[in-house]
Amino acid sequence: MIGSKSGSTIETASQKSFFEHLLVENQLNPADHIVIVTDPGSPLHNDAKDKGYRVITADPNVGGRFSALSAFGLVPAALIGVDVSELLDDALVASEQFCLEGSLAISIAAVLFESGNQFISFCEENNPNPGLSDWIEQLIAESTGKNQTGRLPIVTQSLSEQQFGTTISFSPGDFDLVVEASLGAQFILWEWVTALLCYALEVDPFNQPNVTEAKEQTNNVLKLKQSYIHLSEIKQFEDSEFILYSNRKINSIADFFKVQMEYVALMAYLTRGVDDSVISLRNLISEKINKPTTFGWGPRFLHSTGQFHKGGQPNGGFVQITSEPILDFAIAGTDYTFNELITAQAIGDGIALRKRDYPFLQIHLKNRKSGIEKLRKIITEL
Repeated sequence: MIGSKSGSTIETASQKSFFEHLLVENQLNPADHIVIVTDPGSPLHNDAKDKGYRVITADPNVGGRFSALSAFGLVPAALIGVDVSELLDDALVASEQFCLEGSLAISIAAVLFESGNQFISFCEENNPNPGLSDWIEQLIAESTGKNQTGRLPIVTQSLSEQQFGTTISFSPGDFDLVVEASLGAQFILWEWVTALLCYALEVDPFNQPNVTEAKEQTNNVLKLKQSYIHLSEIKQFEDSEFILYSNRKINSIADFFKVQMEYVALMAYLTRGVDDSVISLRNLISEKINKPTTFGWGPRFLHSTGQFHKGGQPNGGFVQITSEPILDFAIAGTDYTFNELITAQAIGDGIALRKRDYPFLQIHLKNRKSGIEKLRKIITEL
């Protein structure tokens, strides 16, 4: 299943091209194996109709990150055997209470606004819907992080990890808020909370101007065929394990964390499911410097906290982790590979951050496994 609201998202288009080519190479008809979900009239919709694909159009009036209960969320859920009628029924029952006195949605939005704290900690420990916090992270960060204001979710895995700002859990514990509900009810609740919070913050919940900016930077890097070698002017240090690039004069990773910042965003352009040991650096950094620290896989976070990084409060420090690819594949119909695309996205986002003169550090690993272990050792000794 291929889903894209705009029908022009570069990651989606690239994967679609790759698998179409793979199917044809194996004498299979892509139309027999691909289902498209997109907005009516999008470039993806028009292309799919021309190729005879099965197309399910979504409601164009529902914003992308608010579309968990639209075709974008319901089609893949149904395909893996979820009873989507139960999701919708639970969401409907919950939503009927949101405009009544004592509304849970209004109450949560008010707490998040009136706290005045830009950080919200979501704890995943014992969450009956694992991964829900990652979805809420995108919903809140990308919706509120504009006009140099917003709320930044910090996703933690256990109560033993340091919590910042308003603390929220989905099972009983020592938190500011505990929100227990079915998955369908959680979806509609947090969509309402986010929209109401944006109203209080006086920002548009449905746009993402700085995501578009990052896309434009990526396209420019691809056009110019730039690679990490073009970052030589900000190269600060190199040894057998990694190269450090930064817009601050530093001699070590420890030097970077002495720079003034209110939070750290750790952005890993590595392989999820292979390089997962890098995730532990988030809590380690947070404990050592006593600052809220987020973790995001690149390029996924560009469509999530990436908007907040550039549009929210201008007080973050940004640590990008990159490496050479383990595998690489050409993208049919383009003159670049998947690695070249991801490299362009990392470089493009770095350009956008440095243009604002935000503290930026890129750690380019020469060997992923030993490089991550060395990073753990360095941060442990901070």
